[in-house]
Amino acid sequence: MTRNEHRIQMKRRITDFQESGQNLTTWCRDHEISYYQMQYWQKKFRAEKAADTHSSSNWTAVEVDEGGQPRSSIPIKVGPATVEVEAGFDPSHLANVIRTLKSC
Repeated sequence: MTRNEHRIQMKRRITDFQESGQNLTTWCRDHEISYYQMQYWQKKFRAEKAADTHSSSNWTAVEVDEGGQPRSSIPIKVGPATVEVEAGFDPSHLANVIRTLKSC
């Protein structure tokens, strides 16, 4: 059996267990499956589900005005404040300014 086939089989077993209404000890005994193996796979699938949930990205819309005059600076809004960033800015200084504004 390949790893993927084993994984699919374990997902099926966990679904069967969850739908059975039995406790894990009884279900494992009735199906002659290791209690510890079932615990391992339940934990593994829960962790994967949590990782999938947390990995979804939150995107923010950005509007680009291509028809206007070229800008020499870029405004960045942080809360009620706006910071104008000029070409050649120091990224670490900007990060410090933004961090400070976020803490206010």
